[in-house]
Amino acid sequence: MDHLRPVRYAITGVAATVMHVAMALFLHGILGLAALKANLGAFTAAWLLSYFGNHAWTFGGTCAHRDSIPRFLAASLMALALNQAMVWFLTGVVGWPLAWALVPVVLIVPTIGYLINQAWVFQHRQNHPGQ
Repeated sequence: MDHLRPVRYAITGVAATVMHVAMALFLHGILGLAALKANLGAFTAAWLLSYFGNHAWTFGGTCAHRDSIPRFLAASLMALALNQAMVWFLTGVVGWPLAWALVPVVLIVPTIGYLINQAWVFQHRQNHPGQ
């Protein structure tokens, strides 16, 4: 077992999370986009950083992009749905400002993401020729 993998995942995740939060707050607070639109734009930018960082550094790039990109996209869309639902609920129903709503989002969504990435997305498959 690679004991540093969770640390690398956390560093990559923190970088993507910082990008997500900063960009969401900028898009919402400075540019005036609605909370959900700002969050979606920020999530997209963070997704790119997260995929390439995790593929190359966290999980060692041993899984072919043809396998990992579709799985990462599926996992990310599930994370986005959870992310958006939490932001909608916390800002729209509970009435929290976006900055407060992002606190539980950035704690819960990345934790679930690590478990999915480790178990499925970047799981190296031996049955593909040429890997």
